[in-house]
Amino acid sequence: MNELLIHKVGTKIENDLKTEGKYGATFKCKRLERMKTLSEICRKYGISISYLSKIENDILKPNVGMLGSYFNDMQIDEDMVASSEIMDAWYLKLVSYIMGTKDCRPELIEYLSKRDDFQSRLISFAIQVKEKKVENEAQIVSVLLYSIDVMQPLELTIFILTLVSFYIDTKDYFLAGRLLKELNVNNLFHISIRYWYLDLKFELSLYQASFKELKNNFEKLCQMHIKFNQIDAIITTKKKYVEALAYMMEPKAFNDSLLEDDYLSSYRISLILHEDYETFVSLDSKVDIASMLYYDVLEDKKNVLELLDQVPFSDSLIQQFLKNYFIQKYKYDNSYQYLREALFSEIGISQHYYASQFISNKLSVVLIKLHKYKESSLVSERIFNLNRDNRISLANKDLL
Repeated sequence: MNELLIHKVGTKIENDLKTEGKYGATFKCKRLERMKTLSEICRKYGISISYLSKIENDILKPNVGMLGSYFNDMQIDEDMVASSEIMDAWYLKLVSYIMGTKDCRPELIEYLSKRDDFQSRLISFAIQVKEKKVENEAQIVSVLLYSIDVMQPLELTIFILTLVSFYIDTKDYFLAGRLLKELNVNNLFHISIRYWYLDLKFELSLYQASFKELKNNFEKLCQMHIKFNQIDAIITTKKKYVEALAYMMEPKAFNDSLLEDDYLSSYRISLILHEDYETFVSLDSKVDIASMLYYDVLEDKKNVLELLDQVPFSDSLIQQFLKNYFIQKYKYDNSYQYLREALFSEIGISQHYYASQFISNKLSVVLIKLHKYKESSLVSERIFNLNRDNRISLANKDLL
């Protein structure tokens, strides 16, 4: 009896999570795109509001014979309805392409060429975000939002993860983090979906303050990389993780095992950020960002400029910010304007917890030198508001 109970409950949950045979989102999306109410549609085609409402909410399956003229006008054909019976397979092909575990792009593009419905638009949007070719994002999202109340769990999960990916790409990490917090983790029932989720969760943890959160996400994501045999992804993920240690770990936390070549540059930056200059100058001299930060503390323009063309900067948000900071300050004497715009921007570097602290410290020094005391207080207020309004959890400073 107990085994039967568990089996029946498990089967029911699994079936409810599937998208097969669920057409409601497409019907509703098509209707709302034409700005038609249920009553207008039902009057025109001689069907009851209750019947069409049940179809849109996946309570009833559509009768193709009964809805022939409606199908034609809405550009819904029988093949489209039939292919909706196997939507889970298409969605998982999409996720495999996004995560780089299988090259399903040709199949997906061929699929999209034959479809013009909700499912195809969701897949198309996810591909555009993956390939960073999104045009008119607001209109696309608006169309998909028409059907959000009848999206199946897998569809809603893909929609949310796609939006999170998009907002990470457009450097709105706070919005991406809030969206990811809304995701029902019970919907991560496919391992490939969990892989995508963990990839985004790790990416967002790079911008918040909790080392514990970062380390936990790093370890879980690397386990997934191994499971999917993504060796190059492990290398990329580790590089991001090690770089983030420069801002998240105190120098004393870098034990002997963390002072290898891979970690040394992060350790050196950590020394400067924690003002342990005595230890820093005792180390061998290197052409790196830490040296530039040290010369910046000394206001040594000559050495900063000499290193500027030699130091390799990664393409990460914070290292590109530091590169531009050195350029603006030492080539154009424009540190005040650059720092001010960076801190008060609504997206981008201001949403990086440690970068915002760095900017506020540097900007406060500049403002005091310029005798702009009132504006200096606005800097403190800005940092306070960032923490109060946009950090998800102040208790442990986690973004997620």
